[in-house]
Order: sequence, then structure tokens, then C-alpha cells
Amino acid sequence: MEESTGLSLEKALGKVEEDVISTIKSNAAVNSALKKLLAAARQGKLKDLVSASDLAEKSESVLRQQISALKAKWDFNEQEYLAGGSYSKELLNVAQDKGLSLYERDDRLYCYPTFIRILPGDRAVIIGKTIERRIRPSFLISRLKELQKRPVRFNAGAFIESLHAAYDKVVRLKTKGLLQTDRVIPLLDIYELFTLLPGQSKDYSKQEFARDIYLLDSSNIAATRSGAKIRFAASTGTKAGRVISIIDERGAERKYYAVSFAKG
Repeated sequence: MEESTGLSLEKALGKVEEDVISTIKSNAAVNSALKKLLAAARQGKLKDLVSASDLAEKSESVLRQQISALKAKWDFNEQEYLAGGSYSKELLNVAQDKGLSLYERDDRLYCYPTFIRILPGDRAVIIGKTIERRIRPSFLISRLKELQKRPVRFNAGAFIESLHAAYDKVVRLKTKGLLQTDRVIPLLDIYELFTLLPGQSKDYSKQEFARDIYLLDSSNIAATRSGAKIRFAASTGTKAGRVISIIDERGAERKYYAVSFAKG
């Protein structure tokens, strides 16, 4: 096989696929020779016994050599390819060719409404919360296209309750224990509260938080069970770099800065 440098994973796997198809044909030849040998034994064709045995032996020898060659040929440095950014670039190119909107966001890829994280050590990716080990670029992009057609699974009711609880805590911290309704709080302050525990910001990125804010904003849920009405403030925090953003299903960028809750 060619050196992995400059060789895409799609092409490398395509070459393996071609070699395997050729090996399967050789396996068919072995089976055919064995069937002739079986027929000779069942029917008593003594003259055919030796010739069928020779043919099976030769076919099996070719098959064994091809199988050994298959393993020896695979020298693609997949971990380096996945970790170095080449795989992400290849996915973006394949997605463009297949008409799928795929974006790179920090350490993740984003295909509305799903985030994809590459796991080089596991030779896998995580789609949302699910590990996917079938990572050939053409297969994975087709899989993402299928997933995008499904209805979005998002519990807006549960999310607004969590958002409101965090909002209350942030407000009390800023007002020294006094709860002020309708106070505007930057969303990043709430995100920091969501991800206080070590490693949580890796499992739940700012991009995923922004996606969930957009899904809530797009839903028909506008108040908590207690009647607190949500309102997203204008992006006045742009200059301070406190805006979070996400690409919606139409390819438009949605920006959010702050949120407030007011009693009904």
C-alpha cells in the first residue's frame, strides 16, 4: 500500500475493499474445487479425485497468499491521521461533495443538530452521545445525512427548567442572595455553572450549549412550570466576546448573548 502521507482514508479503504473482493473470488474458486472433489467422491469418479484435489490445493494456496498480503498491505497510520486534522478535512470535503452541510467548530464537527467528536485513540467518533466505529468518510457522511432527516430529539421542557435553576443561582450570587426577576444574565455565566465539574466542558461544549439554546428558542416552550417567562436579550455583548452562536438548519448563524426570566 502507498505511504499514508497524502493518501486519504477513503482511498486506503477503497484499495482494501478491492483486494478483499479479489480474495472473495479466490475463496469461491476453492469452494468450487472442493465441490468437484465432493461430487467425485459421492459418484465414484476415481479419475477426478486426484485432479479435483490438486485444483483445491492450488486454489487454497492462492487464497492463503492473498489473505496474508491483505494484512501486510495495511500500513495506514490511522491514529495520526485522525488526530492531526486530516480526517476532519476529508470529512468536510466528502460532505461538500455529497451535499451535506458540515462545519468545523472548535474540536468538533457540526451537522445540524448533531456534533461529532473524533476519538483518535479509539479509531472512532462520537455522534451526539453515541460512539460510532464505522468511520469510512463516505459511509459516515451518508450516515449523518440519514440522521439529519430524523425529527430532532430535544426535551425543551426539561432544558428550560435547568436553565431557570442555573439562572436563579447566578442572580443570587450577583445580588448577594436577593432574587431579582427579569435581570439580564450573560448565557456564558450560566454555561460556566453548567460545567463546574472537571471535564464537563469537554463533554458539553459551548457549541452544544448554544445549539440547545437555539432549540429552546425555536420550540413552543416559553415559560417554566412555575410561570417564569424566558426572554433572550439582544447581542449587546459582541464587543466583549461573550456571544455564543450556532448554525441553524437553514445554514444561518444564530447569535445569543443573555437571558432573563420574569414572573408571569
